[in-house]
Amino acid sequence: MSDNILRYGAPLTLTNVSSNDVYQELSRVRPPLQGRSRQAQFAALDAFESMLRDRPLHKVTVQDVADMAKLSITSVYARFDGKKALVLALHERVIQEWLRQLVLVLEAANDDSDEVDRTAAAVMSAAVAYSTEHAHVFTAVLSASDEETNQRAAGFIRAASKTLADHLVPLLGGDAQRAERDIDYAWRSVMSVLQQGWALGEAEPARFPLSADDLAARLTEQFLALIQLSGPV
Repeated sequence: MSDNILRYGAPLTLTNVSSNDVYQELSRVRPPLQGRSRQAQFAALDAFESMLRDRPLHKVTVQDVADMAKLSITSVYARFDGKKALVLALHERVIQEWLRQLVLVLEAANDDSDEVDRTAAAVMSAAVAYSTEHAHVFTAVLSASDEETNQRAAGFIRAASKTLADHLVPLLGGDAQRAERDIDYAWRSVMSVLQQGWALGEAEPARFPLSADDLAARLTEQFLALIQLSGPV
């Protein structure tokens, strides 16, 4: 993955969130050098993700992944150092796609000249949908309790925060530095709500559970309030 994604040396674009070198920076994942190796790596990750949809991480073994992917266990270990490396690589693939979707949402907002509130609503709707669709991956990340994966997840949150700020700060006006800080805190607040679902699984923490649409609307209101912008969504 490009340095720009996790260290945001430049604004995210579709080019630098669509790199084929998504695994280059990962210490325990070996990037594929040939087409056949790439196919094997994708097969292992696809199999691993499929199993995580049906069972918790501790009930998945590397041998299970090899069997489902129709690979030898030696072939899996040639590409991943172990189960935590599979979590690391799968998470990287998922956050790469989320950042790509975020860029698309913001580019569409630019095209439509949307106001801040409508842009926020579009981002929250996309975030809730993506969080729900990939909850099994994010739950596995929490279960793995792996330092490198945690650092990559933290980098993703920072990168998304910076990307939102790049888009929203010029629209907000006023003190740009204050706006950046407010957007960062607002985005981390959104992530903390979404993480409850990943951490608790089937257990429902809310006394008044919300539909996906209602949750997106509430997160939009929260985000706007924290960046000191109120008004209808």
